[in-house]
Amino acid sequence: MFALMIDTTCANLTVAVADEKKVYAEHQQIMARGQAEQLIGTLENVLTQAGKKLQDMQAIIVNVGPGSFTGVRIGLATARALGLALQIPVWGVTAFEAYAYGVKEPTAVVLESLRDDVFVQTFDANGQATDEPHVCAAEDVPAKTLRGSAAERVAEVTHARILPSDCSLAQAMAKIAFARQKEPLAPNPMYVRDADVSLV
Repeated sequence: MFALMIDTTCANLTVAVADEKKVYAEHQQIMARGQAEQLIGTLENVLTQAGKKLQDMQAIIVNVGPGSFTGVRIGLATARALGLALQIPVWGVTAFEAYAYGVKEPTAVVLESLRDDVFVQTFDANGQATDEPHVCAAEDVPAKTLRGSAAERVAEVTHARILPSDCSLAQAMAKIAFARQKEPLAPNPMYVRDADVSLV
């Protein structure tokens, strides 16, 4: 069963093709903006590298956040549109659980919020979440072990240890999504905090 993975949640663009056992092709690019313009072309290139066509995909896996509001929406809108067009399921994976995949000790996943603070969720030695996703200052992250896009920044002020991962984020997303395909996470956005601007 082949799946197409999409992650545009923050300052990045990641696309991959995988099945239950491995990732066949993967593109990861750091980019603060422009994901919407680059995404379709990147999808086509990754499919070509994997030797697959869009019609070969049997599921779409998408990172639901947290991240930038625009980035989360780009990935979800594309994943939902492809799922609808191809009539295949769309499975969500949170950035927190993807970074936490494979941890064997209590760990805080810390993600860039594009502000002075960070998005945080902690996990136990079995990789199970022990609290709800929240926002806090980098210096207030209590864990001694870190993973995530903000790990280096948090480690600088807390002197916590950064825990390396045995697989790429795309591989982790695939493993998580395939393992729970009978009870998938709906492709709904995880923002953690409210929007800065709202209409009354």
